[in-house]
Amino acid sequence: MADKLPIYEDIKRGIKERIRRGELKAGDRVPSEHELVNQLGVSRNQTRQALRELELEGYVVRRRGSGSFVAPEPRPANATMLADAPRTVTVAFPHYATRYIHLMSAGFMRVALNNGLGVTQYAMQLDEEGELQLLQNAAADGSGGLVVWLGNETERVREALLGLVRQGKPLVLADRYFPDVEETDYVASDNELIGYRLGAALLERGHRRIAIASTAFDTASSVALRIAGCRGAFEEAGLAFEDNTSVIYVDAIEPPARASAVSAAMAVKERPTAFLCINDLICRWVHEELTQLGYALPEDIALASVDDSERGLLPRIPVLTIQQQGRRIGEECARLLLARIEDPHRPAEHVLVAPGPIEETVGKGEPVDLTLAP
Repeated sequence: MADKLPIYEDIKRGIKERIRRGELKAGDRVPSEHELVNQLGVSRNQTRQALRELELEGYVVRRRGSGSFVAPEPRPANATMLADAPRTVTVAFPHYATRYIHLMSAGFMRVALNNGLGVTQYAMQLDEEGELQLLQNAAADGSGGLVVWLGNETERVREALLGLVRQGKPLVLADRYFPDVEETDYVASDNELIGYRLGAALLERGHRRIAIASTAFDTASSVALRIAGCRGAFEEAGLAFEDNTSVIYVDAIEPPARASAVSAAMAVKERPTAFLCINDLICRWVHEELTQLGYALPEDIALASVDDSERGLLPRIPVLTIQQQGRRIGEECARLLLARIEDPHRPAEHVLVAPGPIEETVGKGEPVDLTLAP
């Protein structure tokens, strides 16, 4: 067998060649996992992986209790197939031009390419129907695996993901995931720790009335976990979260609604002295609205946020920031996908990557490290 390819790839190629030469015709039974083990002197995991991928690529059909059989219409010998490239995988990340996504992509590509994976990468932003179509196509696209950043954490998307898992498609979720779905591999920031550290940093600086700025349309697991982390910081300090915080929604598509939300938050008798913003774009919007209202920052109001975009998106004002470790997350996604390809039956692995240190931008100068222990 060839030295450069995994053993299961050689098994696949041997069976494909027999189909193409007509030695195995439509409806013929393909040697079983056990028979291939005895014939080729390989492991059961290798033969199982080869037969599973041949099924996904449309060469064989598997019948419970009977075995694997050549599909009725096997692909022609001269067909150009993505899956004919050794272990080609698909990556679908959002099209946002942020440092975080750039680093995640770079980390994934480094590990994937160093381990012999071919990669087809898409930058997209899909509604629920588009994301469902992506997941449905992934079941039969011939790729060796899928890494996807979910944009729609809905019940239908959840069921589509579980369907891919049941079909044996190597799958890793990046950044967003369903916390109650234990069957899928995923890698994400420890978003609860992000919320905790930002909340604790504000509390340490004497702030007790804090507004949390999010968007009404973002139901991502990351948002809920960051708010939960801030709650944890309050509870640890012996403060009632509900009595000392408010959640406002700063919507991207409605600037007047943004102004109204910030104005309403500042109009109460015990107004907030700080805003914890779910991400850096929201932080910029909140800063703009507070400035329009005549507040000085940080003298009147403090800001804290996750800083994932290129330097310059956040105003050059004193603001507490924390960064997600995109490169590490991308590397872990590649590692999990490789492990799933090699062993489809391994237990699902869930990786939460700790964020970077708390920093404070001071005027137009360099960030100052103000790391807080978790």
